[in-house]
Amino acid sequence: MIFDKNIENEAACVDKCRSDEKGACVSLDGSCTFTTRANCNQESSSVADNTQNTNLKTGFHPNVLCSNSLLGTNCARQQKTGCFEEKVFWLDSCGNPENVFDANKDRSYNKGFILKGSSCNLKGPNDPNCGMCDYSQGTLCGKAPDNVDMAFGEFSCNDLSCKTITENIASPDSGGKKETGESWCLYDARVGFGQDVVGSRHYRALCLNGEEVIEPCKDYREELCAQGTSDSLKLNLGQVFNIGEGFLESACRANRYKECQSCNEIGGSCGGECNDLSGLARVACCRQQCCNDIGNKDCFFMAGGVSDFGGMCVPLVPPGLLFWEGGSSGGGSKDGTQTGANSVCNEASVTCEVKFVRGGAGRFGIGVEGLSSTGNEWECVKNCHCLEKDWVKAAAAQCSARGDCGAKYNIKGRFTSGGFSEDTEFVLTQKDFENWNTLSRQNTRRDDSTNLGGFWERSWPAVLVIFGTGLAAGTVSALIPGAVSGTFVSAFGSGLVLGPKTFLQFGEATIEQTYLEAFRQGITSSDLAAWNAILEKPDNAVKMIFQTSEEGTNWVFLNDKGTVIKKATEAQVTAATEASFSGGNTVLIAALEIINVISWIYLIYQVIDLAGKEDKKETFSVSCNAWEPPKGGDECEKCNEKGKDCSEYRCRSLGKLCRLINEGTDEEKCVAQTPIDVSSPKISAVKPKNLVIEEVKNQGFTIKTLIKPFTPVELKIATDEPSKCKFDTNVSIKYENMKFNFGDNLFRTEHEMLFSLPSELVEEEAIRLTNGGRYSLYIRCIDANENANNKDYYIKFEINKGPDLTAPKIELTSIKNNGFVADNILDAGLDVFVNEPSECRWDRNDIDYDSMKNSFICARSGLDQSPLRQGLYRCSGLLNDIKKGKNNFYFRCKDQPQKTEGRNVNKESYQFSLIRTEKLGITSIEPKDKVFRTNPKIIVKTALGAENGVSFCGYSNERNAELSSIPQFAKTNSSTHEQQLRNLRKGRYTFYVTCVDVAGNTAKDSASFEVAADVSQNVISNVYKDTRNNILIIGTNEDSTCYYDNKQFNFGEGIPMTDANSKKHEAVLPVRSYFVLCKDAFNNEESITVYP
Repeated sequence: MIFDKNIENEAACVDKCRSDEKGACVSLDGSCTFTTRANCNQESSSVADNTQNTNLKTGFHPNVLCSNSLLGTNCARQQKTGCFEEKVFWLDSCGNPENVFDANKDRSYNKGFILKGSSCNLKGPNDPNCGMCDYSQGTLCGKAPDNVDMAFGEFSCNDLSCKTITENIASPDSGGKKETGESWCLYDARVGFGQDVVGSRHYRALCLNGEEVIEPCKDYREELCAQGTSDSLKLNLGQVFNIGEGFLESACRANRYKECQSCNEIGGSCGGECNDLSGLARVACCRQQCCNDIGNKDCFFMAGGVSDFGGMCVPLVPPGLLFWEGGSSGGGSKDGTQTGANSVCNEASVTCEVKFVRGGAGRFGIGVEGLSSTGNEWECVKNCHCLEKDWVKAAAAQCSARGDCGAKYNIKGRFTSGGFSEDTEFVLTQKDFENWNTLSRQNTRRDDSTNLGGFWERSWPAVLVIFGTGLAAGTVSALIPGAVSGTFVSAFGSGLVLGPKTFLQFGEATIEQTYLEAFRQGITSSDLAAWNAILEKPDNAVKMIFQTSEEGTNWVFLNDKGTVIKKATEAQVTAATEASFSGGNTVLIAALEIINVISWIYLIYQVIDLAGKEDKKETFSVSCNAWEPPKGGDECEKCNEKGKDCSEYRCRSLGKLCRLINEGTDEEKCVAQTPIDVSSPKISAVKPKNLVIEEVKNQGFTIKTLIKPFTPVELKIATDEPSKCKFDTNVSIKYENMKFNFGDNLFRTEHEMLFSLPSELVEEEAIRLTNGGRYSLYIRCIDANENANNKDYYIKFEINKGPDLTAPKIELTSIKNNGFVADNILDAGLDVFVNEPSECRWDRNDIDYDSMKNSFICARSGLDQSPLRQGLYRCSGLLNDIKKGKNNFYFRCKDQPQKTEGRNVNKESYQFSLIRTEKLGITSIEPKDKVFRTNPKIIVKTALGAENGVSFCGYSNERNAELSSIPQFAKTNSSTHEQQLRNLRKGRYTFYVTCVDVAGNTAKDSASFEVAADVSQNVISNVYKDTRNNILIIGTNEDSTCYYDNKQFNFGEGIPMTDANSKKHEAVLPVRSYFVLCKDAFNNEESITVYP
């Protein structure tokens, strides 16, 4: 609502409220305009119902069409069709809109009155019989396609979807049909996970009213293009580059890569699950945890066997660097936001120290395989994985993932590896560099050692065995003549004397067999047959355990299934053992003595091995430097593609000689510049239209056709390389001193100039001084290497002698004729462009030149042509006292301002009109107060202004943001503007809205509201499956209702999952995939796709 403090009474207030009424505004001359009451300055009169009075009725007539016969106007009904308010309307002979187009003319005409509602229903896009377009349903008024035959007229409700769009194999979501409002990402080549190629850029494509619009993200990949579907609130890193089905939406957003390297520098104090680890493992865990936190960075952890930490944190989308500058002065975009290219790349350089040993016992001819190195050959014992080709390949991958580093491709698929070097024996091929599957670090084959600590590490088991077997053998030998006590046998059986059995495999088998034989000899003959039968089965392994009870200690024998096969008391075991030993069985003693001898031999071997061993270390390195472009410049011209502008970064990636010219203009080009090029451009003639020329090669040409004064002449020349050209009327002037540009002062291979000869050149004195009216222009050009011509190239011509008998002609105006100006504009500066030097005047009445009261300031010399409008002469003036509505002005000019007689003057005025509009206003804006959803829609309605509220609106969270720097509404250029917001968190929001119409009227307002729903978490909390019962289980953070199906759907259309309005929902596991959609009590929705 707009409050007008100037309204002082009720009648004026009622009239103000009726100001938006539409109808016919009839003038005294019988003309009529369909407009609003506010824009009609005629006195109103009514039209009586059912009368046939054909007399002219002036004034404003609400709800009446201009062609209504009751008004008596000169406008005839339904003469053609056109677009009005986004629909197809009938237009009368005066160009006024009537009602929506319907092939049934009478039904649409409604007896000459505005039709409330529609007279037809649209059956689809390009319906030949109906013009009831609906933007929300994907149709909008426009010129009918050639293959559509309308019942009448040339306009139809055109399909707003984009049927033919850019297809790119590197952009999975390109191609196919897109709905209006859909946007998606386009990429030059491989994208994401460190793979972006040098020179590449991300682009956002948009389907806008049936046309594909391609917008670049910031160069040097300072922005990345991410995309999603309208029903997906949260995507992982891999999904933002490849979505698939659904209504696509995309955005260019900042590439947050700068924090990646900081994750490679943290220690092991991150907490969480990493606390369960220690040492390097904990540091590696913390670094990966940091890298995987994508809340404020765009990084990923590239696993590989290059460092001790299992991988490296690198940018998801590597940044573009000033690779051609290499060192600390280069790198990144020109605003200096990035560090030097080499300093970025060098962070991925790695070294690896490999240790080798040789000699040892093998030098004396007594080497034993598996116990030591043998002979005099060097053998790797530490960091041996660095000797593998896979280590070099992994280092190359991590190098290129940093940015424009190492070995990479450019945007045209040219591969170079000059930025990557290594001092290993491997030669990497192009295929090796293409392998992005980095490897996990391999374990060292054997970590041998030549120091004393290593000796004890290998020798302590032998020392322990020597001590244990010696003690045991001596003790047993001492006890054999007598009897073995039960206490000793218990100790012996439990292994307390012999130590760890893992180092006594041979001794263990011997001891067990000896004991079993002893026990078997001590049992009664009645049990012996059963006992032997059990032992003789190959699949029966006998185990011995102790079992203590009140009755004493029993020895229990179990088979491999844990079944008890025999029990014996301690006394029985002791007796059996004594019987075995007293019978002369010395197997146990022999076994212990053998073990003791072997252990001594092993110990002596280790001493000899230690004394004879030597080692060495070698360091291998991989150097990561700025990427090097291909040699030469054969592909420079490939920089420009449809929808993809060339830039210095893109150009430089195509070759070492490629350079961008005309930077900052619409004519940017990538050309090859050879440093040793010292040749100036070669100039040749291009035959002009309607002129006859005669050329002398490499020197110039003569125009044989006589040139009339103030007749526009188009001159063209060509150069053999992109060049800038200038000209002068004097000979032998250096390029830098020439006065005039030949063309637009850009590097081109074709140059053209439009000029007209001033009337001064046909004056008698001028003809006499120029050898009968013959003139010459002298041209020189310069190339991008600043090689300029040292010799003039001439253009000679001759003027057509005779008096100037034609009046001046106004060709252009700086403001469009019949254009709009804003409500607050009272005076408007205006430039008019005339075909010859003149004096011009203006007036509000159509009167003769001499009677006009207001003058323009004009160019008076024929040499003073406008630099903006070649061949024309500018006159500047100020149109003042502009009133509301239409203002008519009349212009006339007189030529040859240097003369007092014989001048030519306009006999007819040039009529020029300006329309001062009403102030544009925002009549409503939503939402307000509280909203209970995460994706509210801002809806703004505008009124008045130049075109009854039709305007462009944008929004921002900054109060004073300029419209040119803020995003436009998704639906705008209308009187209703809509913008969907997404993923808002709980809290208070204010969005500032700015709207502007074609006249420059501006309206501002703000939408302040509170998201009241608790949306701090996603709707869906977890997904898991019960494989035993073949059940899919969805968990939600709030009480919710969920649906599923094998295709996408709107909420409520799928198959209901169990337990509506709860936090746990179940369905049968899918065979392929399910689309699941859940909504909580706050109307927050979230969807996921579940794969089995």
